[in-house]
Amino acid sequence: MKNGKKREKSNRSSLIFLLLLAFLIVSRLIYLYMEDGVINTLYRDKEYNTTYFRGNIYDRRSSILAMDRNIYVINIDASRCSEPSRLTHTLSPYVNLNPIELENLIRSGGSLSLESNLLMEEIDRFENMIDKERFDECVSISEKRERVYPQKEHGRLIIGREGIESEISAESIYDDELTAPLSITAAVSEGRDITLALSERMQYTLDHISSRYSRNNDLYLMLAILDYSTTELYALAVSSGNEDDIDYEAIRFALSGRDYTILKQDKTISLLKPEDISQEFNGNYLEVKYAGDFALLALSSLDEAAKGAIVEIQGLLAL
Repeated sequence: MKNGKKREKSNRSSLIFLLLLAFLIVSRLIYLYMEDGVINTLYRDKEYNTTYFRGNIYDRRSSILAMDRNIYVINIDASRCSEPSRLTHTLSPYVNLNPIELENLIRSGGSLSLESNLLMEEIDRFENMIDKERFDECVSISEKRERVYPQKEHGRLIIGREGIESEISAESIYDDELTAPLSITAAVSEGRDITLALSERMQYTLDHISSRYSRNNDLYLMLAILDYSTTELYALAVSSGNEDDIDYEAIRFALSGRDYTILKQDKTISLLKPEDISQEFNGNYLEVKYAGDFALLALSSLDEAAKGAIVEIQGLLAL
């Protein structure tokens, strides 16, 4: 009888020990999970600093027409800077201001945000220098994305600008493809690159000609160069510089009613060269000259301007 009671007591002790051990193990696991943010009620997703880059836009010869780049901004809390001259000496090599302008800005007080010329690989060295010089309380650096258009205003009608709606521009028409997809895991997310049919040389030529006619405010002139077989739009200019003044019907008319494309095409079709066009069109004068696969188009409120522009295009491009 006593042995039975002893055995029962021993079993109870063992059970209590095992339960206590299990409790300790489970408690430890819960603690570890909570530390890692798995079941913590205060859990927040890890902060992923994904860098997003919009896709590049290239011309037909692979020159960049639009691209993203990171700009590093030096932020200065001038009110917390007790040594403006020394700070000026430290920062002047990294900003696009002369030392006098920079020191005057710092001495004026307040907060400053100055675009720097720093590259990504220089950031750590710059921050270490700021710490070493004990300017970390008044100087910090931040990053921003900037869309760059190396051709400036040349080809703007075809290239477009990010965020601006357009019937013809690449930035607007192909916005979904150019936009980088959202990501919570990738360090970098990039949009798709696209290649336009735009010819830099031809675009510069049309811009040069149209700019001269633009001085006459009463004159309307639209110029275009297309590939008749592929329907590619190589260049486009209008004297006003306004997209609303583009006559899309005239462009399609020059292609025998076919739709044009701003993208570079891989395939061509064999077509007989059409007869040159010289007629009134939508209240203006239309001239189209077919030279090889090219269709040279000029549409103007003045017949002599349309004819003269075609001659200039042929002479400057030797088409």
